[in-house]
Amino acid sequence: MKNAGAKYSDWLNVGDYFQRANGQKIFCRHLEGQGKDILFLHGFPTSSFDWADVFDRLQGLASLTTFDFLGFGASDKPINHRYNYQEQSDIAAEIAGKYQIRSCILVAHDYGVTVAQELLKRQTAGELKFNIEKVIFLNGGIYHRLHRPSIVQQILLMPVIGAMVARSMTLAMFEKALGKIFTGKFKLSKNEASELWQGVARNGGQNISHKLLHYIAERKENGDVWEGAMENSEVPYVLVWGMLDPISGKHMLDYAKTRLSAAQIIELPDVAHYPQIEDPDSVAQAILKAV
Repeated sequence: MKNAGAKYSDWLNVGDYFQRANGQKIFCRHLEGQGKDILFLHGFPTSSFDWADVFDRLQGLASLTTFDFLGFGASDKPINHRYNYQEQSDIAAEIAGKYQIRSCILVAHDYGVTVAQELLKRQTAGELKFNIEKVIFLNGGIYHRLHRPSIVQQILLMPVIGAMVARSMTLAMFEKALGKIFTGKFKLSKNEASELWQGVARNGGQNISHKLLHYIAERKENGDVWEGAMENSEVPYVLVWGMLDPISGKHMLDYAKTRLSAAQIIELPDVAHYPQIEDPDSVAQAILKAV
């Protein structure tokens, strides 16, 4: 079941910042624990705060690390910047270096799924300084042709109009849009929407939402390479999937089963796009079994 309500301010208060060589500051959270290192990659349009309830359940049982991608949450949000997966993957590798992670399990959701695929590609090419032991995928566009962007995402992608909509985004608009992908048993509450919005709107982050969505074009351009790297890697996978997700739900998982036949599948029948928020108990249990 869900927590009574994780607080974004609490999440920030126990976090840290990593400064990149170019001066960019990246917000991160790290909890030492027994056993494996686990590195969590969050989705669009939210932040590492998505993992708060899962961190609560896993605290002490593993070493937990996560961060906000550039442009998200409490990380820097440069306005005149072309956001891309290569840079976000560089940041993931740098965060692993900061916390001296030499081998880990990746847990990736939504936007973070493609970062995981890029990191797998780098590992196969011998370009990664840490070892990926296993990847746990949560709902995301692991096969880009099957990704179904929401109506709001489609609007944000439109030239000129997308920028205008981004600048006019409010909490009420955000709550309505995000609520449509919490279509399962565990509806998005007003409190949850408000806490998630704080990360999105921090330092005017809603104004660059349309720029962050460049990832959809990137997936179209490079998706075959990333998907091939995923399919050809010897790293084992676990797919923890909300079956009611209208964006990357049952249709995505059904296809993945035909391509990733060795993957362990955990279906969450009453869950939609955000398993880690909607049903953190099941996600935490799946992670513990994987480690």
